[in-house]
Amino acid sequence: MVATVDEIGRSSDRIDVLVNNAGGFPAAHGLEDTTLDEWRRILDVNLTSVFLMTRAALPLIRRSDAGRIVNLGSLAGQTAGWQTAPPYVAAKAGVHGLTRALAAELAPEGITVNALAPSAVLTERIERLRDEAALAATAASIPLGRYQSPEEVAQWVLFLASAEAGFMTGQTVSVNGGRFMA
Repeated sequence: MVATVDEIGRSSDRIDVLVNNAGGFPAAHGLEDTTLDEWRRILDVNLTSVFLMTRAALPLIRRSDAGRIVNLGSLAGQTAGWQTAPPYVAAKAGVHGLTRALAAELAPEGITVNALAPSAVLTERIERLRDEAALAATAASIPLGRYQSPEEVAQWVLFLASAEAGFMTGQTVSVNGGRFMA
């Protein structure tokens, strides 16, 4: 991560927008079936990566006129109502908490930090991992009756990175088709 930021720093003197978009888990199973190695690996991918990348990029973000950090959380970090992996739930809840902590810390510098909490995004990975019946069952569990597209998630990232969201910080935007209504 530091090498990535160093490479950016060689070609630009600042980072205007950082999007922390790492995530996933290998299998949905309960706590007793989760090994300590799996727990650590899932937390590293989903939460520790956000911490490390943000820490590495922060000096260049501080050089921006209006730095923006957008973290990809998950509906799983807000509610554990659907079958998922406990370390993934914990990690994504951590992303939402880290978002608030960073927003409070960085707001005096004019840097905003927000998160998205999408649900059931129809990516190529999801299509490969799930059969037609599982895909249909998930779509049926969403009040809007369909998966979210990656493009819809990207539109929210663009909004949170824009000047229009300049007075918004420390928020998690739930974009989940009505699957979770707070």
